[in-house]
Amino acid sequence: MSAIPGENQKTHSIFLTSRLPILNTAAAQQTAILLDVEESNDKLLLSGVCSLRPDQPTVIVATIGSQLLAMEVSDASNDECNGKLHQYTFNLCVDRSVIERHKSHFLFVTLYNKSVTELGSVLCSSLLARLTTTQKLEHANFTQIFPSLGFFGGGKHTPLNVSIHKKVRSIRVAINNDQAYLNVAGIKIYNENGELYTPDGNVQVTASSNVKQDKDLSRVLIDKGFHSARESNPWFDITFKDEVYVSWLVIQNRMDKYGLRAKHLTVYAQTNDQSSELIYSALNDTINRKYLKYQIVRHLGDAVISKTANNAADMRIALLNKLISKYYDGLDTVEYADLYFLKQLISTWQITQLQAEPLEEELKLLAVIVVAETKNSLSYSLTAYSALLPSKKSVLLFEGFLNRLRGKQQLPLVQITKHAMAIKGVLTNNVPKVMNVLTSLMAELTELGYKPCLGYGTLLGACRDDGFIEHDDDVDILIELTDKEIDTSDVMALRQEMISKLDDKKYRIKYGQSHTFNVHVYDIASNIMIDVFPYWFNNNQVHLHMQKMKIKGIDKQFFEGRENIALYDHKVPVPANPEQFLLELYGTGWGISDRFYEWPWPLKD
Repeated sequence: MSAIPGENQKTHSIFLTSRLPILNTAAAQQTAILLDVEESNDKLLLSGVCSLRPDQPTVIVATIGSQLLAMEVSDASNDECNGKLHQYTFNLCVDRSVIERHKSHFLFVTLYNKSVTELGSVLCSSLLARLTTTQKLEHANFTQIFPSLGFFGGGKHTPLNVSIHKKVRSIRVAINNDQAYLNVAGIKIYNENGELYTPDGNVQVTASSNVKQDKDLSRVLIDKGFHSARESNPWFDITFKDEVYVSWLVIQNRMDKYGLRAKHLTVYAQTNDQSSELIYSALNDTINRKYLKYQIVRHLGDAVISKTANNAADMRIALLNKLISKYYDGLDTVEYADLYFLKQLISTWQITQLQAEPLEEELKLLAVIVVAETKNSLSYSLTAYSALLPSKKSVLLFEGFLNRLRGKQQLPLVQITKHAMAIKGVLTNNVPKVMNVLTSLMAELTELGYKPCLGYGTLLGACRDDGFIEHDDDVDILIELTDKEIDTSDVMALRQEMISKLDDKKYRIKYGQSHTFNVHVYDIASNIMIDVFPYWFNNNQVHLHMQKMKIKGIDKQFFEGRENIALYDHKVPVPANPEQFLLELYGTGWGISDRFYEWPWPLKD
């Protein structure tokens, strides 16, 4: 694949995209990418990024044959990086006349940094062609071409890594916008050794406002989140008692559509001399813009850019169509760095959607992103993209696009569920295996005295459909923690006691969300998961998770006995009077199948 139109296969190495998080990551691969070519007087400025060891002297040179065109030298500036690779932005200034005279020759870029590494090469004629094309993008409206400019988060909850690498007295995180929220899921600070900085008496966190007035703001440094009031230019400051060396800052975004609140995010660092430096700006990240310009040139070429350079909407549509042809309709495999590019192109962070129903092109492109990120694991959250999936129709359409791509790549088909994604028919196509794990675990829990029974969707399917629900993706059971009355504060300890009694050579344990009491028990041999929900007695009621996982007390009669019902070829225990229990859980509509019941975001019919 050629990175510049017309460039031949042998010359691509410096232009092939490296992992884009190299722009913010402190331990990137030893790769490079030429982001931009600019002209000034009779000079060409070649700017790009590579990864290197900052504790070693650095020399980057541009050569044609044995002729030295440009050199950039940097002394070792960080003796405490412990051999880790860091991002380095290079700028090489070469005479245009030399490039003109050597159009048929290659320009090589080489890094000297403890060892000698050829970063890549490019044909000089391709370099000049790239310059002509990028000049036409000088005044392009990037915020319209890329409605999610600066996007981070997504289905894998990928954080923003902000490189600092200096001693600082304070760090300010802010939103530079009127009537905005500063709302992040958490912050982590890493010291000169790449170790997580633990907040203590030497750090103070203050903010312009805080919706939870009684909350200890330093909790934001242990990934507990922060939420300002709605105001102009909200901020919070992390101030150290003395200057400390900070390698990088990791910011975790919200996991839903409100991640768009980070669109105007900025980070400043202040030193002891009170000088303040802008470290990061989502909308004004020069390197990111150069990278996006690089991608436009790479995918559209000179002719399309010339035609659309003055119309951001037309250029965006041209990009969408080109990328769909390449990655959705074509056979090309999306590269890692392209994912970052695609996420900024689709309108996830568009405050007002472009139209009532999202464009099919956007959903196809989103399918490309999701398939690429879920090849190895279906652990993925679509809530960050919920603005693109506002209706049942759009969810089903998107599921079809996902499965078309997965089918082409010979991956198992999937179904979108309220939890996330699962292999299509994960329960109904594997009944013997699932039932073997279910009955085995229930027998062990019975022997331990926990009185297990079917619950929630599994109970619903057994009573209504005489089997597993076709679109369900897990098996739910309920257990009685104790027959004594207890407080909610006792539940976690008793749940942990139950887990400790299970065979850790047979089962693997994963926990639900931090505010819930359920636990995911995986059978190691089959990787089949049983979702175990505890219930307990208090104040003459039984307490358990009900709708939307909220704890509610209901009449304890449902758990004062058990019934047995048939599920495939087995008899399994269920709560006493299961139909009445289902009515309590789901209301009068429990007898009608609804794939979108308790969907994690509102859906239009």
